Amino acid sequence: MEGSGLLIALSSFTAAFLGVLAAFTVYASLQLLSTMRRLEGLVTSGSPSARTVVVGGFTDLEELARSLGCEEVGLLSSDGLPLEVYPKGGIIERYAGLLAGLGSGARGVEGVKRLELVMDGLVVAVYKVGLGDEEVYAVFAMKPWAPRPLEASLASAVSKYLRSRYR
Repeated sequence: MEGSGLLIALSSFTAAFLGVLAAFTVYASLQLLSTMRRLEGLVTSGSPSARTVVVGGFTDLEELARSLGCEEVGLLSSDGLPLEVYPKGGIIERYAGLLAGLGSGARGVEGVKRLELVMDGLVVAVYKVGLGDEEVYAVFAMKPWAPRPLEASLASAVSKYLRSRYR
């Protein structure tokens, strides 16, 4: 009888533990799903931050950049480079620094400004690089949640553009 009482106690404890674990797993999954939907909504609809604007009616990135006052536009990729996109910068900040570093190899960089836009399901980043008395604009179109490429591919594209521009 003592053995069966111990067995009942252990099975009761195991059932209670598994019930609590299942409840926690369901709660964590719902929280993760809610967070992902919120982030996706921010990226695709454009968060009301100073750097993100929702625009429509543009089918050409060059037309969009020119409408923003970018007279000289360097389109590094019309398809866009797939990058991880977060609503408030995130990894994009690193690429702005990379662009500035590559630009400094050509001439002294005065500053880099970035503007993010949402157009037809793509996140468009417009970079403005001051090189001495000149300014260079680079436009990237990125699909939200696309996998990130190697940084070398972006570095190669930007350095090729800057080398062809400032030889």
